[in-house]
Amino acid sequence: MDKFFKKISKNNLIFFTIIFLVALIAGSIFSIIINSGDKLLVTEHLNNYFNNLDKINYYNEFKSNIILNYIYITLIWILGFGILGIPILILFYFLKSFILGFVLGSIILNYKFKGVILGILYLIPSNIINMIIYTILIINALNLSLKLLNSIKFKNDN
Repeated sequence: MDKFFKKISKNNLIFFTIIFLVALIAGSIFSIIINSGDKLLVTEHLNNYFNNLDKINYYNEFKSNIILNYIYITLIWILGFGILGIPILILFYFLKSFILGFVLGSIILNYKFKGVILGILYLIPSNIINMIIYTILIINALNLSLKLLNSIKFKNDN
């Protein structure tokens, strides 16, 4: 376990880039292999979303997004103060990346080339910025957790 934690602390960016890419690819593949009933449900949700873009209250959506991101950031910050937060933070990052891959894969699968354009315009900017911020925050939270783990370990050794 010590070697694993030392490698994470030394190569955080590489580690999280690999997690991001694996989860993104897994989410995209999952959007392809789900059964036809679930594909139909995803297609209906996507069509409803894109057809109702003009009816969205952007202020409320922005406000709810800010609140949700604030909750995520607070959760990351709190989990950074505990040793048990290490696997939870890694799982959280994987799931956020998986969901991004699933949504992107579903849009491309349903809308083909138009889906690539939709993905670039609607999904990529905000989600990439969010993932960069989550990456920085989670790396710092993990570094804090690992420092706490090492201080507890060295305290017990003395």
